[in-house]
Amino acid sequence: MPLIAALLLALPGCAPEVTGGLVPPPASTSSDPCASSELGLSIGVGTESFEPIGEGDSLELVHGSQGGWHIVTALELYQAPETVSFSVTGYDAETGTRICQQGDAPLTGWVEPIDTCRGALLNIYCYLLEDLGPLVYGECDTPPELLPGRAITLIAEIGDDAGRSASAEVDAAIAPEQEAQPDCRDESKSDTGEAGF
Repeated sequence: MPLIAALLLALPGCAPEVTGGLVPPPASTSSDPCASSELGLSIGVGTESFEPIGEGDSLELVHGSQGGWHIVTALELYQAPETVSFSVTGYDAETGTRICQQGDAPLTGWVEPIDTCRGALLNIYCYLLEDLGPLVYGECDTPPELLPGRAITLIAEIGDDAGRSASAEVDAAIAPEQEAQPDCRDESKSDTGEAGF
């Protein structure tokens, strides 16, 4: 052993510390939401299981049995308790007009477990508003006349009894109408500044 190394080992406090364990790995930088203890969520669709919405995916307009229209959404939650309050709102991406909401106030939902970290709220209706304001064009004033093909931004918020909260948003599009709609557009109003297509 070289003389300098031997002297260093002989001095108090200079010997290398032996802990008997492995050096811990660096803190995780994973994008996996389950790597965090924070409450989180993603927006998707699904009536029986959660399916994520990709940027620009299409959402179908559903005609309800009572005559109204809605979009079916779902939420995947991370580190959530058994129940959470939640809200889902949709906005026209071009004008910022609110076009759908799940209700007038946040609702409380039971979280369906997926695994030890993940759970889901399924079959959430985002009800289309009867008054679509700036989107009305000529005689066009109903969701199937105004919305197919338009970009929509969905925003969801959740909270729990511990005071934790989280939010998420995703951009998608209303699917083109499968059945032909009567042409309700009055071309004589096309130069009046009203919203068009």
